[in-house]
Amino acid sequence: MKDVELNELDQGELRMTGDGPGAENNRRVKVLDEDVTFTGLSKEELMKVADTPGWVRTRWVFLVLSWLVWVGMLAGAIVIIVQAPRCKPVPEMNWWNQGPLYQISDLGAFNHDKGIKGVVEVLDRLNQLKVKGLVLGPLHTVQQDRVDTLNLVSMDPGVGTDQDLLALLDKAHKKGISVVLNLTPNPGVDPWFSPDLLPEVLDNVGSAAKHWLGMGVDGVQVSGLAAASSSPDWSKVQGIFQGNSTEQDVKKR
Repeated sequence: MKDVELNELDQGELRMTGDGPGAENNRRVKVLDEDVTFTGLSKEELMKVADTPGWVRTRWVFLVLSWLVWVGMLAGAIVIIVQAPRCKPVPEMNWWNQGPLYQISDLGAFNHDKGIKGVVEVLDRLNQLKVKGLVLGPLHTVQQDRVDTLNLVSMDPGVGTDQDLLALLDKAHKKGISVVLNLTPNPGVDPWFSPDLLPEVLDNVGSAAKHWLGMGVDGVQVSGLAAASSSPDWSKVQGIFQGNSTEQDVKKR
């Protein structure tokens, strides 16, 4: 602020009246000096304030509070981790759960009537499709509804030979493809011929399962389990199936 005489101002803008004793003083006004600047405390003044007991206590309070908050957050995180439910272990998958299975029921007519050899020819294509298993057959010899013609360990000549099957198993296993044989005794209306023949047929299936699994087949398939499992002899056949160790062989490939 500074004193300015009225005659220094624009007379057209300021008009004052009065001729009394204070008239002379009334001719002097206060105006803002545009050159005046406002500044805060200097560094020295701030340092003096910072060392006062009040500010020292305030800083300590904020420091302690910040550490308490940090420790509380850490403790809360630990509690959440400890009390969180454990993740269930990933169940071990069997080979038949790892990809699609490709079923070929009529092997004799497959791939231009080439039988098992025709399956070998398409293994590369099946491998590209991520196929993990083949379900083949039935490939045994039997005349429909005639149990006396049943031979579950004899391959139909129109399908191939045991050597053809061994060649298929070797090449399929190298590609990570398992092979399952359909051993349904009587592919037709009654898979097990008749209830009276069920014990005999089940015994035949058990013997055939041992034969083919011993050759390197990875599994067997049968239809009509509702009828078969009702027989007391089913547990024997089931034991043969469950005793199959080819699952361990698949893991080693």
